[in-house]
Amino acid sequence: MTTAAIPRVVVVKANNSRLESLCMIAATAVLVAATLVFAKVNARVDHTPPLMDWQLRAFDLKPTDQAIFNALTVAADTVWVWYEDTKTWTPVEEMQSEETGVAPFALDANWRQTGEVQWRLDRSFSFEGATAYFGNNGKVPGQSAYLLVLGHTHKGVSYADQSTIWLHPDPRAAAPRTLNRDSLIRNGWKQVVSHTGDVEVRQREWNPPL
Repeated sequence: MTTAAIPRVVVVKANNSRLESLCMIAATAVLVAATLVFAKVNARVDHTPPLMDWQLRAFDLKPTDQAIFNALTVAADTVWVWYEDTKTWTPVEEMQSEETGVAPFALDANWRQTGEVQWRLDRSFSFEGATAYFGNNGKVPGQSAYLLVLGHTHKGVSYADQSTIWLHPDPRAAAPRTLNRDSLIRNGWKQVVSHTGDVEVRQREWNPPL
């Protein structure tokens, strides 16, 4: 007589659900932390200030306007150096001379290629040294009128030299009666910015004196 095998009962203990939860939370935390680190390392922060409706990007200008803007940017530094040395604004005639030859004022081949703009120094706005170089009547189709404004901004108890460049879509536009920013905007002038850093941020916030 054969005796039937008695089945062996094995008791399987349930997994510790609390331990599983802790492991899941830890894994999730590690994943989130890794994602944040990756995003921070690879993030690109755009420090470019927003473009206002009364501003133009230098890189969006037409070739002739861009060439004159670049020349005015360099000329502004030159004029400031001379002003600090002589305490007078350099006449356009001096910058047009063959000896000095400061673009875009110099009467050379570049001046002819960029429309033979008629430049003048306007000191009627003089206030703590503020002045403007104004150019219009360019002959290149589609080019603008130009305004280089030089003045001082308050830096605490001192002043800082400042320059801004404005364009008017009408090459025959008349010289503005005031350098006040709001007045320039109302009369169709737009400030050109190159958005290269802190300098452009300060220029965007500067309201030229009356």
